[in-house]
Amino acid sequence: MSVDDRELIESLDLLDVKDARDTEISSNRNGSDVGDHPVPLPTSSFTGAEKTLTGDETAASNNASSPPSELSPDPFPSSIHPDFSVQTSNDFLLVTDDDVGFYVNRDFLLEHSDFFRDFEEMDSDIRQDDDVGKGRTQAVRRDMPGALSKGLRVVLLKVKETKFWPDAYDSKRNVFRSQRMWVYDHEDLALAFRIADQYGFTRFSALA
Repeated sequence: MSVDDRELIESLDLLDVKDARDTEISSNRNGSDVGDHPVPLPTSSFTGAEKTLTGDETAASNNASSPPSELSPDPFPSSIHPDFSVQTSNDFLLVTDDDVGFYVNRDFLLEHSDFFRDFEEMDSDIRQDDDVGKGRTQAVRRDMPGALSKGLRVVLLKVKETKFWPDAYDSKRNVFRSQRMWVYDHEDLALAFRIADQYGFTRFSALA
């Protein structure tokens, strides 16, 4: 091999090494650029998503931002019992499990029900504000879990009676007839005893 051929081979080897170094440097630069400048994620599919509220969230937001006078009142029951349909300014709206409402005078209820008397005293201590509820035109709702309308009617009407003689029993109709000529049957009476025991209507238990 001549000297010229040897020099040519060495020159080609040097060029190969230089090309390899250039390729490595270029690759490192590209990798660095990608790491330093991440590709942004597409945002079109998320536009406005953070501002979208469901119906429940919107309602909750509106309620939270509204003054108390603008909040929705307590929902009314599906019906009002005809014997207790007249509302006065000092009434509770008692609602039974079968969704029947009874307008009952607050003072009367606190006098004859141990449960409601204790509950209202505790509620008053928690609120510690005598002005709460003043100026209300809607009766305060009080739900009565475990009570049915037929039984509550008997309890309230019986407690209102002032005389103490036994109710007459009509064997033909299988009903009891009270001193004020309203009637109830054995099933109503059983429901009434359950309510009287649960809500502390001690006067009813003594009269029945």
